[in-house]
Amino acid sequence: SAILRAHPEQDEARFDAARAASKMGELAADQNAAKYYSEALAQFDLLSQHAGHGDIQVERALGSVAAKLGAIELDRGNLLPALSDFSRALQIAEGIAAEEGANPSEETRLALAAANAQVGEVLLRNGARSEGVAKLKKALGIYRELGNGERAKELEVELHRQ
Repeated sequence: SAILRAHPEQDEARFDAARAASKMGELAADQNAAKYYSEALAQFDLLSQHAGHGDIQVERALGSVAAKLGAIELDRGNLLPALSDFSRALQIAEGIAAEEGANPSEETRLALAAANAQVGEVLLRNGARSEGVAKLKKALGIYRELGNGERAKELEVELHRQ
């Protein structure tokens, strides 16, 4: 973007550009959404490296964009890229949870649950049944702890089909 070309060293400009690309991804159709999310992921990734993984806002945004890219890849039937993106979102959520200590925030726990469920669903589709079921059970446990009965019930149905 023009902002970054003018001031590539400014983290605030990079963050704004990444957020704008992510927002464009939300508004765009599938093909363009992936392009915008990829740009946002690249910018958030640079910010994360620059911040030394210390900025939770950047890390949350990075995980969110990775999960959105994973969903696009899954919709396209591209299981390995989807698994890679969802695994990255899970790794980021686990890192944030570790930073937050013994009592991670509800936002972090929701991100952990969602990422575990997404990884589990891709693993199941890819034939890795036991690994997929383990991830779904982990997500189910977190959703139950958070009192998210609707999502817990959906996962219970999915697990009963396995």
